[in-house]
Amino acid sequence: MVLIDKLEFCHCHLNQNLNELVRAIKGARNITILGCSDVLPEHKEKAERYAKALETWLGLSSGRFDNKDQYQTVCTLLGEQNNRKIELMSHLIKRLRDNRYEFYAAEDEDFETPESRIRHLEICNFNWEQNLLILLDEIGKGQRTYGWHGVGLFCACGDKDPNNNYPKMVKGTLDSIEAADKSLLAELKQKLAEAYPKNGS
Repeated sequence: MVLIDKLEFCHCHLNQNLNELVRAIKGARNITILGCSDVLPEHKEKAERYAKALETWLGLSSGRFDNKDQYQTVCTLLGEQNNRKIELMSHLIKRLRDNRYEFYAAEDEDFETPESRIRHLEICNFNWEQNLLILLDEIGKGQRTYGWHGVGLFCACGDKDPNNNYPKMVKGTLDSIEAADKSLLAELKQKLAEAYPKNGS
């Protein structure tokens, strides 16, 4: 089932996707599930404001933009320019504009590098903006200061938002739904049970 296959528990629009699946189970048509790399336009616009702020920091644009908060944040976290920061920012700008942008082979992955952070920065992730601030802070300081996968840390694909209880609420209501699509209902129940086991997170 294409719909259920697109459901990602790390997605920034997870709650909306769950609502759409419930609508589909009840028989609605014209369902939209935002999968990996898919985000709403306003989400892309926010990522673009950061990309433009980074371009301004690099001196690539005039600074005439409506994102002074992002620019101030970028300047505060990155500090003074150097060749290493400039190199990393060129990749980061491309990644903010294209979730599929890659600049090294998967077999060359080194999770201790800022390059790895850039590769795993996805604007469809629930934690993407915090991830970006972590990345900028670490690049500015020239050292790793945050771990992976947890509250207040860099969260990547596959991580779940620990503050989002909505999926568990949906899980608890599925038995009361009048299902037009019983197959999809069973698939959603299974997926939620795997992601949110009774005695797990």
